[in-house]
Amino acid sequence: MFPYYLAMGMSREEFWNMDCNLVRDYRKADEIRRERENHSLWLQGAYIYDLLTRLVPALNPMTKKGIRPKPYMDEPYPVTRRAVEDREEQKEKATHDKGVMFMEKFMNMNNKKASEDKSEDKSEGDTNTPE
Repeated sequence: MFPYYLAMGMSREEFWNMDCNLVRDYRKADEIRRERENHSLWLQGAYIYDLLTRLVPALNPMTKKGIRPKPYMDEPYPVTRRAVEDREEQKEKATHDKGVMFMEKFMNMNNKKASEDKSEDKSEGDTNTPE
């Protein structure tokens, strides 16, 4: 048992002469450290997988010529709850802004078309006077 706690970073003095609850805290800290390392390795695998899926279309010899790999991500994956919420807000804002821009463009086109129609109606009205 003693070598196990030494491997976790516990000193001989702490193991033999300190509070017996200290070993429980070292075990909990080691468990947290292993979970963080596992998550870090999982995240690294996710990045590698993402990279490979972006490269595969360009590396496949059976695909059409001229296909290029997709660009790498602009931002890292969000790993905290706050980062996930911020990313969602950014996506919603981008979608909203895109919709607003589309509606403004549509409105401007219709207004331009309506003003052209009115000017055509006026010019036709001037040349075609009733008899």
